[in-house]
Amino acid sequence: MRGFRLIVLLMAILAFSSCKTRKLAGRGASSQKDVAELFDKDYNAKTFNSQLQINANGVNAKGDLRIVKDKTIYLSLQAFLGIEVARLKITPDSLVAIDRFNRRYFAESFARLQELTSKGVNFYALQSLFTNKIFLNGQESLTHKDIDEFDWKNKGDETHLIPKKDSNCTFVLNGNRQLTETILTDASERFKLSWLYSDFSVIDAYDFPRQMEVNISSSKRKISSSLHFARIEFGRELNVECAIPSRYTRVNLDDILKIFSGL
Repeated sequence: MRGFRLIVLLMAILAFSSCKTRKLAGRGASSQKDVAELFDKDYNAKTFNSQLQINANGVNAKGDLRIVKDKTIYLSLQAFLGIEVARLKITPDSLVAIDRFNRRYFAESFARLQELTSKGVNFYALQSLFTNKIFLNGQESLTHKDIDEFDWKNKGDETHLIPKKDSNCTFVLNGNRQLTETILTDASERFKLSWLYSDFSVIDAYDFPRQMEVNISSSKRKISSSLHFARIEFGRELNVECAIPSRYTRVNLDDILKIFSGL
C-alpha cells in the first residue's frame, strides 16, 4: 500500500546516525555567536501541528503531522476523500506504524531497534529534522556550551558545522542564519538521507521552513519526497493516540526492510 510505503520512508530515517552536506546560497558566513544562538532555536509551545502535502516519487498524499515536544511524533496519512491509510507514532522509547489498508502493524522499542541495526537510533534527532534544528545524535538538546562539540568552517556565504565525534556529519547554514540542509548516512555510507529546508516563514516568532525535501538513496536506488507544510499551529491540544486494532497482523523488521527495498 502506497500510504504504508510513505510511512516506511520515514521509518528508514531512524536507521541513520551521521551526515554530510550540500551547497546553498546565503548572505554571509555566520560567526561563532550566531551559531551558538541558533542552538537556542525552539518554539515556546509544547505542541506543533501542521497539515502536509506529500509527494514521494510521484505518489501524492495528504497528511497530519503532530508533535508533542520531546514526547511524541505522530503522522497520519490520508488517501482520497480523507480516508486514513496509515499512521505512525514515535516516542523516545518506541515506534508504532499501522497500515489500515492491509490490516497490519509494526511495533518495536528503540532498544530493540538498536540491537537489530547496531545504530544510534534517536527520537530527538528525528524531532529536530522535522522542526529544522541542529542536533547531536544521542543528546536531547543543545546549549551554548555545545559549540565546543563542533568544528565549523565558513565557505563563502555558508557555514558548515561538523560534530567532532562524527566527522561524517555536517549541518549547512546559509547567510540568513538558517539551517538549510542536514544529510545523514549510515556508517558504511551505502545509504544516505538528505533533508533540505526552504520557503522560511516566521510563525509565532518561530522561523520555520514550509517546504522540505527528503531524499533517501542507496547504491541501487533513490527515493525523493517533498513535504509542504500548511496551517501550521503551535500550542494546540493534540490527539496522538495510536491504538492497534485487535485483528491486525504484526510484521517484523525484516518485513519492513523488504518493503523498503521494493520501493
